[in-house]
Amino acid sequence: MRVFVAGATGVIGRRVVPLLVQEKHAVTGVARAASGIYNAVDDEPLSHRHYVDALAAALGVRPPRLPPTWLTPLLGSLGEILSRSLRISNRKLREECGWTPQYPSAREGWRAVVAAYAPR
Repeated sequence: MRVFVAGATGVIGRRVVPLLVQEKHAVTGVARAASGIYNAVDDEPLSHRHYVDALAAALGVRPPRLPPTWLTPLLGSLGEILSRSLRISNRKLREECGWTPQYPSAREGWRAVVAAYAPR
């Protein structure tokens, strides 16, 4: 079920939202915070290689080979975008709203996604 929670970081919201998520509801919450741009990202940044390795490990398959770096310029702007390394922090969101990611890194996230969609 999809659930909207106004005041998701308030006294009641802090208790209700984790319970809804635990019951597998899709929760959208609104929090009171200063205007601006907030990054909702993992706590642990991963390189492309580690990200792909985490997905392969969750699926129980061998990690694929990534294209060599010398190939990037030959792929044009798409190659640049896919090979770009971005350092993004969730510090502002944590400090303003008390937010924490459900999964600290893509490693845990991929395992949860695969487990949720695995045939039973």
